[in-house]
Formats: sequence, C-alpha cells, structure tokens
Amino acid sequence: MQRLLTPLEEGRAEAVFGSRMLDPGAARRGNIPLYKFVGNRILSTAQNWLLRTRFSEFHSGYRAYSVHALAQLPLEELSDSWHFDTQIILELLARGGRIVEVPIPTYYRVEICRVNGMAYAWNCVRVTAGFVLPAAAGRSGCSPLAAQLADSQLVGLQRVMCSGVLLTFVAPLCRYCLP
Repeated sequence: MQRLLTPLEEGRAEAVFGSRMLDPGAARRGNIPLYKFVGNRILSTAQNWLLRTRFSEFHSGYRAYSVHALAQLPLEELSDSWHFDTQIILELLARGGRIVEVPIPTYYRVEICRVNGMAYAWNCVRVTAGFVLPAAAGRSGCSPLAAQLADSQLVGLQRVMCSGVLLTFVAPLCRYCLP
C-alpha cells in the first residue's frame, strides 16, 4: 500500500496505479487467466496507441488518487459502468495530471467475473477514441486531450491547424476534426 501512497505524499503524481504488467511474467505467475492477460495487453496497447502514452496497463483496479486531483474532475459526468476508470485516466491526462505506475503482485483464484469483457473493452476503446477524435464523440473541434497532446515534446509529423489548435504528432488524426 505504501508504494501507492509515496508518489502522492511526495507530490510526484496525481494518481498512482498498481500494475500487474510492470514485472514481466508476474501476472501469469500470479495465475491471471490467459484470456484476461491477452485482453488486457490488446486493450492497453490500443489505448496507448490512441493516447500516445506508455502505460504498462490501463485496467488494474489497484489505484490511489490525490483528493485535489479528483476534485478537479467532472465525476458526475462520467459513466456509472465499469469503464469509468478509463474516463478518469482520460480526464487526468487532459488536465496534465501525472500518473505513476508501481508494480503489484498478482493473485488469482477461481472466481466468477460479472463484467461483460467485450462490452467493457468496446466502451474503453470508444471513450478513449472519443477523447482523442472529437468526431467519434459527436463533438466539433479538437478534444482537450488532442490539444494537450499537441503541446507534448513528441516530434516527427507535420504541424497543422485544427480548429484553431496547432497539432504536431496528432496531425494524422486531424481529419476527424470538424470545422
């Protein structure tokens, strides 16, 4: 537990996520079911690609948040379904929130999972894409996250204007921005 709290106490993060994937092979040694492991890897890879992040996983429920950071988020506007945790990540990233990952042990027993994995995965991808690609969410202009990503230090692609926001590496996504 202290591993989660230390970055918050030291002011190094607004959120700390326990990750089963930071220690290679630990999740499988901890008996994570293969379908959950593969699903987590595919979903996390897709979300990292969309967001241009490098989280080892998005789907651990072992998390700690700064009370101040949570107070800044529109929690009442987030889903009351399982993918609300993805929405919290998106809101933190859009506000420049620092997220630190720490390794956690994995212990799986025989369990009954009440989450529809396919619906959960679809909702996670949908809200992540909607945050980066405003047309996917039915909004015009660039999303807050796209604007924040445009200010990042990543370089390489051409610079373009998208609804008044200068985009650098998000430029290929700009075709989804509406005038």
